[in-house]
Amino acid sequence: MGIFILVLMSGLVLIRYSMALDSWWCCDDPQILLHALRFEPLSYFFEPAAWQALIPYSLTPWLSLTYDLDHGLFGMRPEYFYLHNLVVIGLCGWLLYMLARPWTGQFYAITTGLFFLLGAPVALASQQLMVRHYSEGMLFFLLAMLLSRHAVQQQRLLSSLAAGLAFAIAASAKEIWLPLGLLAFLMPIGNWRERLRCNLPILAVMLLYVPWRYYMLGELLGGYTPAASLQAESRLLPFATALQQAPEHFWQHPAIAAGALLLLALGAIFKYPRPCLRALPWLLALLTGLLAPLYPLIPTPGLGPGSERYFIASWAAIAFLAGLLGFLATQDRGRLVRIAVPLLLLALGVDTWQRATHILEQQREQQARYRAIGQSLATLDADTALLDDAGLPSWYTQGIIDLRPAMGNRAAPPQLIGDMVWLEGLPHPARRYLSYDTERQVLTDISDEIDSRRKAWRAKLRSIPMSIHFQYDEQAGAMFWQFSTKETGGSFALIDKNGTMPLPEQGQLRMLPPKPGACFRIRFQSHEGWHAYGPPMSLPSTGEHRNIDWQGDTESFQTRGTSNCLQVTPS
Repeated sequence: MGIFILVLMSGLVLIRYSMALDSWWCCDDPQILLHALRFEPLSYFFEPAAWQALIPYSLTPWLSLTYDLDHGLFGMRPEYFYLHNLVVIGLCGWLLYMLARPWTGQFYAITTGLFFLLGAPVALASQQLMVRHYSEGMLFFLLAMLLSRHAVQQQRLLSSLAAGLAFAIAASAKEIWLPLGLLAFLMPIGNWRERLRCNLPILAVMLLYVPWRYYMLGELLGGYTPAASLQAESRLLPFATALQQAPEHFWQHPAIAAGALLLLALGAIFKYPRPCLRALPWLLALLTGLLAPLYPLIPTPGLGPGSERYFIASWAAIAFLAGLLGFLATQDRGRLVRIAVPLLLLALGVDTWQRATHILEQQREQQARYRAIGQSLATLDADTALLDDAGLPSWYTQGIIDLRPAMGNRAAPPQLIGDMVWLEGLPHPARRYLSYDTERQVLTDISDEIDSRRKAWRAKLRSIPMSIHFQYDEQAGAMFWQFSTKETGGSFALIDKNGTMPLPEQGQLRMLPPKPGACFRIRFQSHEGWHAYGPPMSLPSTGEHRNIDWQGDTESFQTRGTSNCLQVTPS
């Protein structure tokens, strides 16, 4: 029966998420692939400089290893990378079913696996290779829990050691699985001495991870922002606000879905009050393990729209609890309850299907843009200029350009215009200009329109007072910034010649030192449609605190051509 369920769930994943097989390199893929090609696996597992060449604020070396593995097997064919990703997701659903079956019975275990596979976080993970460390981490975490259960039940040393190895892989894939290792010690099997003895390898991984992380990253805690910032001021209020909005990542109608789960919980508690009470420590450990890794994400990058990947572990827990509660609520109950509970779970499934479908539609539009522009950057020559005024991130566009030799193209790449402000600074005049057509989802030739587009862009320019502060702290390995203007109702972005990075008015981000001479501007985009630009700037190349402090009126661009990059330091 288990093999049949595996085939069923794998088939469901391949059918539901098959659009991923038509996707190309997206988002962080080029940089991760470059990292995998430049370094040997042992180096990014055990050499801090090698790992931090990719990410200085989290430790996920298994991610680069999977890209390296797929490249070795399939070369530069992304469709097989996506197929690998879908296979892993299908296996996660099946392992969740296997984990739930002894406690929920066959029907509700299948419900658990299917519920998970149809969720919005899984839908996002199916379409983004850069999220595969969440799903691959989950695969090995679930395997570790199954092996742990078998070790306790059978008192098998080999299963215990295998559980520790699987858990170590899960932790190296993504840190979120590390605190969830506590669940192995709280499973309702055996006594606490048996669980402790059989799970010593998992405990060893949890303890050894701490000095490994400190050695590799130089911090015990933290994430996108330095650990000191998390301790300096309270993030509890914004964290609580983000958690209140978390159901929006799972369901199209969060209030109704939460009410349905509450009904299931009440039905289970009234039927089995004592077992539910005994499960309270397990639930508290689960909640702690799920929420603790989310705290460092406040305030950067935040837990707003598009953050579904951060909740994939939470979604797996919800799926498991939904199946368990459904099972408990129907035991020794009348026919009406045994019919009503599956119908309630079906309604929950339909609601999350709708939310997942919305995410898939967003991903289809995003993937089309990345594919069109990325493939052009990989294949076209320097006589062409690509105007990407929607602003793909510069780490993606530069990554594709750096991958051109690996794709068999050593010629000079096309000229990229990440914002109209850089149009005047092209190295040499382009023979043709291309731009992405959002409606048709293709690149179109706009050579005849370039002057009219420049004129329309200039018509929306404003000169406004603005102040800009940047500081790169070498010791913390973080960038701090603050922008201000008297205008309201707009947004800021850092733009360089290759792309755009939206930024809040103030914030901080752990990152590698900016390259000397890297030229950028700060753009203010008004909600009314006009825009303003600070001067082109670059951070000083030396100094413990590399600063920029500038204030004045934004550029009016009355003459053609762009200014040289400024290095503005405190007076």
